[in-house]
Amino acid sequence: MIFPSVLDIATPFQGILLDAYGVFWGGGAVGLLPGAKEAMERLVLDGKIVGILSNSTQLAHKEIEKIQKHGLEQGKHFHFFITSGDVTRNLFLEDNLPFTRKKFWLWGDTLSSSHHALFENTTYTETAVLDEADFIYIPVPQIHGQDQTDPALFQASVEALRDTQLPMFCANPDRFAHEGNPPRAVVRQGSIAALYEQLGGTVFYMGKPSLHGYQLAMQHFAEKNITDPAEVLMVGDTPETDIRGARNFGMASALTTQTGIMAERAFPPSDVPDFYIERLGDFELHPNLVSKAFVIDLPLCRVFLEDEKNYPWLLLVPRRTAVSKMMDLKPEDQQQLFLELDMAQKVLWEIFHPHQLNVAALGNKTPQLHFHVIARRTDDPAWPSTVWDHPVKSTYSAEEKKAILRTLHAKLVNIFLSC
Repeated sequence: MIFPSVLDIATPFQGILLDAYGVFWGGGAVGLLPGAKEAMERLVLDGKIVGILSNSTQLAHKEIEKIQKHGLEQGKHFHFFITSGDVTRNLFLEDNLPFTRKKFWLWGDTLSSSHHALFENTTYTETAVLDEADFIYIPVPQIHGQDQTDPALFQASVEALRDTQLPMFCANPDRFAHEGNPPRAVVRQGSIAALYEQLGGTVFYMGKPSLHGYQLAMQHFAEKNITDPAEVLMVGDTPETDIRGARNFGMASALTTQTGIMAERAFPPSDVPDFYIERLGDFELHPNLVSKAFVIDLPLCRVFLEDEKNYPWLLLVPRRTAVSKMMDLKPEDQQQLFLELDMAQKVLWEIFHPHQLNVAALGNKTPQLHFHVIARRTDDPAWPSTVWDHPVKSTYSAEEKKAILRTLHAKLVNIFLSC
């Protein structure tokens, strides 16, 4: 079975550990994947501790700065971020590698200097003389500063190193990552390491599926009283790194099938996860809806409270992508929608004892499909006209909103369980 999103399987877990590329991040040209921001915020609001474990060789503070520019906030969407760059740098600082001369040679034709941060203030230095090196460090594989899609383009440069018998150090075992818009799979360090191993070379790997990153992630989870890896769900897009590493560490895993590497690969994968999901988040809220107060996620709809005291008012938004009209929903979703609209009406009727209930779906200003369920009284300011005909608003105080959200949530849970 393939679930629509992580929200459909997250309930039993206390911690959620996310890969970045292909899970919530689509590369520099794409940015955040649709629905990912909402899903991450929903997980945090549900009390989950959300961590990110990426095979990026950048240090975590650089990655955090990048995603902050796209609206992800630490504490609101995630709690901690670990990169393979962090784990690798810690290894170099601990000076715990079997290299005596402490010198590395930089492979390839790269214009990037990001590797400098990994070696800064360590005992390891770069040499331009291959014969002086203890090991070969693999940066992001590029040709004249450009990403490539075919690993064979790097075959000759790797073969030239076969007789050196030097080990390679690979800080990102991912063979491909998605970049560009539309996204395309481009060669990453893991592909170069694989070529070298095929020639009989030795490779030191850091990053997933190595356990070092998972161990560091569990230290962060332990600070939040999550000490058992079985309480954590790893979500990734690459079976050989994300899923294999999680399984070896004792974590449950979920593999995305519609985003990231698996969107272009044969199915099923060789490293089998505990769950399959289509994507991290199954829908993205329209900007006009993002500030609404969350009440509950029903099987189909996310329920919000409109900040309007004059008329107790719920909004139901089906968690489906690219849906603007009711007829866009599948028949089974249409049936579920009617059940949930019925629940919303019953809750408002039971709590507020109105004289009438208005149910409407407009979409003229907010084209994402959503439904208004509004409790009306004959003495409300807009009666008998529509609420949109009365421009004066009366908003809830913080305490009033907190109390009504708690009541609405409890009533909807009770009605849902009784159905």
